[in-house]
Amino acid sequence: MMLPNRIRGVVSAAPWRDPLMAALLFISLICCGCAAAYNSRHDLAPGERHSVECYIRGAYGYRYYSETKKKVVVTIYARGPNDTKLLKEDEENQRKTGVWISHPIPGLQIHPIFEKTYQIRGSSVSWRSSWGESNDLAIVFYDYGVDEAGPTGSQSPAGQRLLRRLEYHFDPIRDNCVEVAGGGQ
Repeated sequence: MMLPNRIRGVVSAAPWRDPLMAALLFISLICCGCAAAYNSRHDLAPGERHSVECYIRGAYGYRYYSETKKKVVVTIYARGPNDTKLLKEDEENQRKTGVWISHPIPGLQIHPIFEKTYQIRGSSVSWRSSWGESNDLAIVFYDYGVDEAGPTGSQSPAGQRLLRRLEYHFDPIRDNCVEVAGGGQ
């Protein structure tokens, strides 16, 4: 009796053409994934007319606190005068029903006015924003040392290592932000 090539140990040149190999490849991708840890959050400007979001994605296949290059996407938003009220009302309505859905909110005026992607090498990269006069913005990216995880809720903050500082200037005439030259490190 002649066994099929895949059982005899012979690998075909195109494994995706073999249904069994294709299924095994698909299952391995689903189980193993192409995972990379990330963190993301928003900070509001004092007058709540602007906000910033930093999305930080770690390297694929590494723990977030490993010393690796991180992809950082900084997005700055302009917000309408009633946006905070509309978002709070929508959150209250969804909490009452117990159903959380993503949907358009009539009257919401949030729109991006700046977005840029950066590469930062660090461990458990975190950030903080500082809003200045006229909604100028400085963002500091930091970690707690090579291959060090950040402190957890009950731990006291360890010494922070400055990784990069970015500065942005808001132009009210054009309704946009520009990165300040020399503001980064």
